[in-house]
Order: sequence, then C-alpha cells, then structure tokens
Amino acid sequence: MSSGPTFDDIFAVMAAASLGDATARVPLADDVDTDKTEARFALALNILLDDLALRAAEAHDARFRGLLEAAPDAIVIVGAKRQIRLANAHAAKMFGQQREGLVGRKIDELLPPVDGYDCLMAGSRVELRGHRADGTTFPAELRVAPIVTLEGPLTTVAIRDVTERKQIELSLKRANDDLESFSYSVAHDLRTPLRAINGFSNLLLENYQETLDAEGRDWLGRITGATRKMGQLIDALLSLAKTTRAEMKVEPVDLSAVFRAAAAAATTAAPRDGVELVIAPGLVANADPQLVRVLADSLMANAWKFTARKPKAHIHFGGEERDGQRCFFVRDDGAGFDMAYARKLFLPFQRLHTEAEFSGTGVGLATVAGVVRRHGGRVWAEGRVGEGATFFFTLS
Repeated sequence: MSSGPTFDDIFAVMAAASLGDATARVPLADDVDTDKTEARFALALNILLDDLALRAAEAHDARFRGLLEAAPDAIVIVGAKRQIRLANAHAAKMFGQQREGLVGRKIDELLPPVDGYDCLMAGSRVELRGHRADGTTFPAELRVAPIVTLEGPLTTVAIRDVTERKQIELSLKRANDDLESFSYSVAHDLRTPLRAINGFSNLLLENYQETLDAEGRDWLGRITGATRKMGQLIDALLSLAKTTRAEMKVEPVDLSAVFRAAAAAATTAAPRDGVELVIAPGLVANADPQLVRVLADSLMANAWKFTARKPKAHIHFGGEERDGQRCFFVRDDGAGFDMAYARKLFLPFQRLHTEAEFSGTGVGLATVAGVVRRHGGRVWAEGRVGEGATFFFTLS
C-alpha cells in the first residue's frame, strides 16, 4: 500500500492553484490508504479543484460563445483535420444552412483554397470564393488567427461577404476609366484650337504691331501667355492620364540612378548655384522604369522649384525603414507647407501657393500619387512653412 501524500504536498498544490495553475492536483496512487487524514484531505482538495476547473471552463465557454454571436462577421472555429468545431449564427446564414450542418464539415467544402489549405492558414488575411448550400458562390475575405485552448490549438476564421464592396470597386474602376479616357480625349482635342489661337495672336503682333496701340499689344500678349499656360496644363493632363493608362512592366530599378538623372534634368531646366544635391547610392526597388522616371522627375522638379528663393538650399533623395516597410523620400529645406493642407497636395489643381509665388500646373504631385497607386504603394508628405518638406513613397 502506498504511503500517500504529505501535508507539504497538499500545501504545495494549494499554493500552485492559488497562483492560477488550473492543472495543479495532489498525486494519489490507486492503492493509497484513504484512512489517513492526509489522503482524505488530498482527495477532497482534488475534487474541489476539479469542480472549480469545470465551472471556470463552463463560464469561459459561455463568455466565448457570447462573443462569437456578438461578432459582426461570420466566424467558424476550425480544429484538427480542418474540421469546423463551432460556428456562429452569421456563418450559418452566410452559407445557407443550419449551424449543426456546418459543425463537423471540413472548411475546404465551404471555402476551397486556391493553393491548398496551408496557404489559407499561413496569412492573416486572404480572399477566396465561398460556396453556399444552394450551389452559388460569393467573394469572401478571410481573417485567420490561431488560438490556444485546453483542448489544443484551434484556428479562428472570420469570414466577410465582400460582394457589395467588389461591385462598388468595379463601378468606381469603370467610372475612373471613363473619366480618364474622357480627360485624355478632351486634352488631346484642345491642342488644335489652342495652336490656332496662339498662331493668329502671334501673326497679329508681327504684322499689325504698328497699327495696334500699347493697350492692344498688351491684350495680345496676355492672350499668348494664357494659351501658353493652357498648353502646359494640357501637357500635364496628358502626362497624368498616361500614368494611369500605361501598361506596367515591373523589374528591378536603380532608383539612385533615376533620381540622379531627374536632378540633372531639373538643374538644366533652371540652372542656379548654391544647391547641395545628395542622392543616396544603391537604392533599388521593383517598379516600372518609365513610371518611376515620371515620379522622379516630378518630385525633383518640385523640390528644385520650392527651394528657388533660398541662396543656399539642400535637396536629398534617400531611403529608410518606416513601420517595418522600406520607403523612399525626397527632402528639401525650401518653402514648405502647412500640414493642415497636406491631403490637398496630391489632388489635381490643388495648389497651396499662388502663381505669383511659384509657377506650376498643380498636376505634378497628382501624377506622383498616380504612379505610386499603380505600384500598390502609398505616398505622403511632411513639412513646415518656411522650413521645407519631405515627400515619402513606397512602391509595394
């Protein structure tokens, strides 16, 4: 017959249980002498701990089920062999069957993964096709997260029907495509009458200059200036349209070389002294070479323009890590801007400075934003009035 537990064993288990160890129990052999006080005490303690653990598990299960039902999305809990262990009411409604009909089925039957189930579980968010009981399908967005339970590891799969969102996205894409096509056509068709206005105005100035008084010559000068400005706007619109319409060919691009060439172009277009240009070496990204050249030309021309009033200016192209993602930037110490208007910077024709302060079309940064969007990246700016600006962008 076993000697049985001691009070030291019992007190150790009580201490462990009080610290939150739900598995703490006094070890008891099958042939323990239950006539001993220590053995009877240990047996009673184990029964009490088992009862407390059961009540805690039931309370936890009730809370868990309550949260599951309160969730706005369809949720299924997947266990071993990819079988559904639990499903909320939203999931039953989404797949068109009773909740009991979902439990026990493999999740593959409802959401056949494109590249195998491992692909589904590998990422935190994926898009698949959901299969309803009536045979129809729908686009589904899944968010996947592992959970650890007393029964072992399980997986929570939150499912959202994104049919409406996809329809809205498609409608927006069609509307944008139509608008881009219209803008391109209008801008292209305006060139002919614009050239006629400009040409006849120049002929009047050349052939009838002596007949016109000073006021007439001034008016004609204003007409030719306005047509020249209109031509620049049309060119900018066409450039913006091309960034959204051009076919992309993504390959490794030497961004340092591209921005070095863009800086040289800006210098040639408006030569001046007193500018320190720094181009960080060795910066490479996967991108479309032509679109990246458009982006670089716009950002470097922007920095060159807004540092024009500084006798000594600094322009820097570089790269850094932000929130775990590689991003690139163009920084200058020029005119800067008020951060309250930062969101307007990348909208067409939304200028923060007057034409008298800094000339331009108001399309350059919109073109930058268009290029970045084509690459699935993001663009943003930071700045202070009179202290300069930094334009950041990612390309994936």
